[in-house]
Amino acid sequence: MNYFLQYNGLLRAEGNDCIDFLNRMTTAGISGIQVGEHLRTVLLNDKGRIIDVLDVFRKPRGLFLKTSNCYEDKTLEYLSKYIVIDDVTLEKCDVRHVTIILSGDGLKEAVSMLSGEFEGKDDGEKDSELIVSYNDDLGFQSVNIICPLEDSLRIRNALGNRNLQTCMDYEAMRIRNARPEAPWEFNEDTNPLECGLKKYVSFAKGCYVGQEVIARLDSQNKVPKVMVKIESDENLVPGMKISRNDEIECGFISSALTADGKAIALGFIRSVELDFNAEYHASSENVKAHINIKQIT
Repeated sequence: MNYFLQYNGLLRAEGNDCIDFLNRMTTAGISGIQVGEHLRTVLLNDKGRIIDVLDVFRKPRGLFLKTSNCYEDKTLEYLSKYIVIDDVTLEKCDVRHVTIILSGDGLKEAVSMLSGEFEGKDDGEKDSELIVSYNDDLGFQSVNIICPLEDSLRIRNALGNRNLQTCMDYEAMRIRNARPEAPWEFNEDTNPLECGLKKYVSFAKGCYVGQEVIARLDSQNKVPKVMVKIESDENLVPGMKISRNDEIECGFISSALTADGKAIALGFIRSVELDFNAEYHASSENVKAHINIKQIT
């Protein structure tokens, strides 16, 4: 089994209107979320661009919103300005939280073991409990365990000789499996359809901020750019410009690293210039690299 520790933000939402409020603010239909359930949804600005991608967890006391590490304050500020007459209290959690991502064999056994380690730990404090969810966003099943930072060492000790991944290990895994993350892919220059997040967008639940833009792009099949996987035998770095046939600038690289002797990356290419049989290059200042682009399935 492998595991990786990732910093994240965690907000707590309480009040009689908190579910209805978030249903009006984000892309997924969360009005029916039950205690113990969780879902992923996207928070947009009025232009349909991504503020953040949120994991929402329903707990007996209210909702927990897992934010990207770099977007916690921005997300809190953005949501708070829309709370006018709603019975909603939204605030950061009392302590710093991290996510431990488990993958590989023995997931159920590991979760059971960790649940036993922390059984009875909830002492009435609002943010003392573990939040556990199963996910397949990496292309295979993984388990996310959100916990206070002070408990992460205890969990690591309990996991024993399992393989702790480095940041580079995790980054290679997420790029190979085309998992977009903030701030590289999730930002106010991209929308959820461009990032392959359509499954987290409801087209039937009614209005939310940015809804008209996203509905129009989808109905008219006019998504401006598309996220693609990229490989090269030459070095790639985020921010490199992508050109088609060595002359038409048509995109950029958002995430990149070298793994097993090959550069791998995620990037975006304008839809009108996207041709998986065409020749593309990535360049930065005096550096130019031939790249191969692959469709994300």
